[in-house]
Amino acid sequence: MKKIFALILASLMLISVMSGCGTTVPNATESTSSTEETKQAEETTYEDNLKGLAEYMKDQGYIDNTDNAYKMQVQLIGAEEGYRYLKGAVQMELYKYNPDKLNKTAKDVMEQIEKNGEFELYGKKIKGYLSDNGKYMMVYTDSAIVEGDTTSDAYKTMEKAVKDLNKFVKKYSVALLDDEDTEKTKDRKTKKSK
Repeated sequence: MKKIFALILASLMLISVMSGCGTTVPNATESTSSTEETKQAEETTYEDNLKGLAEYMKDQGYIDNTDNAYKMQVQLIGAEEGYRYLKGAVQMELYKYNPDKLNKTAKDVMEQIEKNGEFELYGKKIKGYLSDNGKYMMVYTDSAIVEGDTTSDAYKTMEKAVKDLNKFVKKYSVALLDDEDTEKTKDRKTKKSK
């Protein structure tokens, strides 16, 4: 009896291993649905807040679900609010700031990002990406991107996510109100392009 049970169990394990090793070939309907999702995202209106930005990034395909977000300890970087989203090997953190009311910590983090493209937290350097208007910051990590990589698909996806952050800002974010903030935005764009 034990031998029969062991044989059945071994057979089930073998079947499950074999089914997990299969590969799928993307078909035309998968790429069509991806194009339709992008088109749908372009037609949707998003709120100018962190939830709107997260929905936008979800519709662009960077994150799976906005409901299972992890609330971040924003006081560590001076943000008003922030959440971490996961999708496979990708971890995206989105933070919201009020550019008119930055505390010392927020100013320090933003200055570090503007100067070096990263900020330091607990002795660790973290790449950060600021929106052109300074209202949002994104931390994007993908375990498939190795240091020095600038050509892989994973790296190109990260670059596209940074561009999409600013597309969101350009299309859905409320315009900055005073000339001083507009000058800060121009300075930030100039530094990014160098």
